[in-house]
Amino acid sequence: VKNGEVVYDGNGYSLCKAKKTTSAKPMAGEPFKKEFLARLFRMGGPFFEHFLCNLLEKYFVMTGRTVTVCEVTGGSADGGVDVIVDTRDDLGFVEHILVQAKCRARAHVTEKEVREFYGAMTAQEGSRGIYATTSVFHPGAQKLLDSLDNCVGIDGDKLFELVDRTAYGVIKSRGGYRFDEAIFTK
Repeated sequence: VKNGEVVYDGNGYSLCKAKKTTSAKPMAGEPFKKEFLARLFRMGGPFFEHFLCNLLEKYFVMTGRTVTVCEVTGGSADGGVDVIVDTRDDLGFVEHILVQAKCRARAHVTEKEVREFYGAMTAQEGSRGIYATTSVFHPGAQKLLDSLDNCVGIDGDKLFELVDRTAYGVIKSRGGYRFDEAIFTK
């Protein structure tokens, strides 16, 4: 009832009609990407953390890995890590991937923020790290990320590339992109 999937009419429960799962009109790539990132920002940090967790899980499965753990740890006591993803490949190699998620409209991720995350990743024994943002990285932050062999940055452009590749959160057609409203609801 709380999720709007079932309704109580006084005599009993019944299923609600299915929600519309797509937005009405497809949009071309670049305008849609801009609206996509703006909508992620409007949905807020906790939504972005869960969206990113699900997106990464789909990506890792599509690239041949088994995901054994995929959970959001965000909150004020998360120790600088918002998402944990553990994967195993066909040979049995295990990765403990720690993720920081920053949902920002325009503010750049700074070198200091990347250093702090890398410290948290190391302290929590992550084998790999992903710093994801809906905005961009300051040049110093990007230079630092480029120098690390076990930590990568995902900016808004790269985030949309992953969405495009996995089709998570979007529905693609010849006419362009539409939001998958089943995912973009609170």
